[in-house]
Amino acid sequence: MTHFSVQSNHVHALVEGDDVQSLSRGMQGLGVSIAKRINRVGGRSGRVFDDLAAHNRMATRETESAVRDHSCVTSRTGASIDAAEEGPFHPGELEAQVLAGGGPPGAGIRDWMTDQHRAFFEALPYVVVATLDGGWPAATMLAGSPGFVSAPDPHTLRIAAGLDASDPAQRALTPGAPAGLLGIDLSTKRRNRANGIITAAGDHGFTLDVRQSFGNCPQYIHVREVKAVPARVAPPETLPQLDGDARAQIQAADTFFVASAARTAESNGGIDISHRGGPPGFVRVDGSTLTIPDYRGNRYFNTLGNFVSNPRAALLVVDFATGDLLHLQGAVEILWDTSEVRTFLAAQRLWRVRVDRVLRRRGALPLRWRLLPYDGRSAR
Repeated sequence: MTHFSVQSNHVHALVEGDDVQSLSRGMQGLGVSIAKRINRVGGRSGRVFDDLAAHNRMATRETESAVRDHSCVTSRTGASIDAAEEGPFHPGELEAQVLAGGGPPGAGIRDWMTDQHRAFFEALPYVVVATLDGGWPAATMLAGSPGFVSAPDPHTLRIAAGLDASDPAQRALTPGAPAGLLGIDLSTKRRNRANGIITAAGDHGFTLDVRQSFGNCPQYIHVREVKAVPARVAPPETLPQLDGDARAQIQAADTFFVASAARTAESNGGIDISHRGGPPGFVRVDGSTLTIPDYRGNRYFNTLGNFVSNPRAALLVVDFATGDLLHLQGAVEILWDTSEVRTFLAAQRLWRVRVDRVLRRRGALPLRWRLLPYDGRSAR
């Protein structure tokens, strides 16, 4: 075990092993050891697990899945490759990894989607999308009945959704433009990314040629269930700065999405959309400046690496109860080493956005989410 931290009612642990078999055995033993200690402290006796065999199968399955998701495979062949040799990261990401103390041991970044990822996208009722708006990253969310996203082959995603020209991100979905998709199921905490180039677009959707495909871990995702509601879209509001309603929405949020872009003409560059989560109020608001904690993650540093090369961000804040979308854009500053980080629980570094573009679209989504009580799967 290389690291562990005790949270309010659960434990985070980082472990290493020589191979997946030894890692699985270690996780099985660790689970039993922890359970025995908890039982001893609580004065309980009897079996540690109702079904030890089922526990061991689960530990093996989850460990193998984690190793598989972070394995590195070559473009369109499926053969194993050396991430350092093939270079899945652009110079900004590599610089961010150095500044943060090191990158990942490998990178499960492919230029094709697995069958599992294709089926996942096709089952979603919403996706988060990033593109470029006049050189600035822009972020939005598109919704539809499950099946509105299709993956006819490992290199193609088709999104059948009416595009709103009042949304700069949707207006920028044009043939030849770079775009990034985040498929995220808040009810299961699964999320997969797909970045690429738009090959076709129109009023009723667009097609993406996938150039980068990879999964992310379920950390910091708050579990929510979703339902469809009738659309009630209000006229968009362009604001000169954050107003009281916007600041209140950000301060209450436990989730937002961030778009970043760098080196879009290079094979390992492009535009990216990522999830960020934490306790309500984890984003600190000071006028029109947002200070955001960066927590422990996969060490790819896709977002911060893009900021190193191009310090511009787009944030999308969803009001899950009303379907309102708050679109923000601004310049970014990364605080790699600051004493202020100690005022944010569990943060490893900070970044700031000075917001100078604000668009509010009330009722933009025909979806509503209900936050579920913490059940061991929620964020942190």
